[in-house]
Amino acid sequence: MNFNPITLAGSAAQTTANGPQSMILMVVWLAVIFGAMYFIMIRPQRKKQKEEKEQEEKKKQEELAREKRERELEAQRLENERKAKFEAEYALYKEDAEQGKVEAMRNLGNVYRRYYKWSDAKYWYKKAAERNDVEALFALIN
Repeated sequence: MNFNPITLAGSAAQTTANGPQSMILMVVWLAVIFGAMYFIMIRPQRKKQKEEKEQEEKKKQEELAREKRERELEAQRLENERKAKFEAEYALYKEDAEQGKVEAMRNLGNVYRRYYKWSDAKYWYKKAAERNDVEALFALIN
């Protein structure tokens, strides 16, 4: 094969001499090459990116679900601790309060108030206030 510039110019002139058919053939070849490049390189890359994105979304959803489960478990644990503390404090004062000890009545009212059982707290504060307990009376006013 001879790479002489004069011969190359002649072959270029010959290509243009063939007219639109050779141009169409060249465009078809370019389209085939770009199509092959798309299916060989670009499409698999996009598919891989899509799969990676889906995996990332799946991991994110799993992480959110795990965090939600952890929060629920922590809330349940705290609620169980709260109930256990209430039961312990309740047991401490209940018997004495039923026996009529004013300080135990007020303290039982405090226990109920601390655990958001205001109607029960009010009951014990009233019983203590009836026996002239100033702190129980003050707790009823507030």
